[in-house]
Amino acid sequence: MTIINYDKLFDMRWSSATRYVRVSLGDWNLAEKLYPYACQQRLDGELPPVEVRVIAGRELADFVWSPLSILLVSDRAIELFKSSNIVGWDEYSVVVMTKSGGLITGYRGLSIRGRGGMMDLSRSEEIFVPSSRGGSWVVPMLKGIRFENDYWDGSDIFVGAGRVVISERLYKLIKKNKISGGSYEPLSSCITSLKRGEIMLPRQDGQA
Repeated sequence: MTIINYDKLFDMRWSSATRYVRVSLGDWNLAEKLYPYACQQRLDGELPPVEVRVIAGRELADFVWSPLSILLVSDRAIELFKSSNIVGWDEYSVVVMTKSGGLITGYRGLSIRGRGGMMDLSRSEEIFVPSSRGGSWVVPMLKGIRFENDYWDGSDIFVGAGRVVISERLYKLIKKNKISGGSYEPLSSCITSLKRGEIMLPRQDGQA
């Protein structure tokens, strides 16, 4: 069995910087048709480019996200992936439009082909985060993400536990080359909601 160091796998999310451009499908009726691209299903014939439109932000980053997940990668980042032999991904053609209908060039669609396991809830630490209600109210959460059966296919970028995850090798490459548009956190430190709502902890002896 492969032993995974979860300190060296990173959850990849969009940057919190609101200046970065976000995109969405030009036609949400095409969402179902996008599935073969995202999963890299092999279909008969060539798949036409997918049209996306800018919905927010003013500055283009190397990674451009949609409300669902990462969707676009700059040509600069694509070439870096290729020259560094990054595995677990593929690309497809896109047409990127501004809000006013102008054309943005220099991007490709990203298909994440690498795979990891589902989250093993039993291996995470239960913690209690203070609630906005104050007092003894807290929100139960889980700290740390680990995969069922430690399954990971070894890809540098993959989907595991329902999120985009990257290897330490890719993380260092992104940082060294100042690839913009993402934020990163070791899986061992990630906080996940239990979706139980708020609870009140028992008062300690002597507590008013």
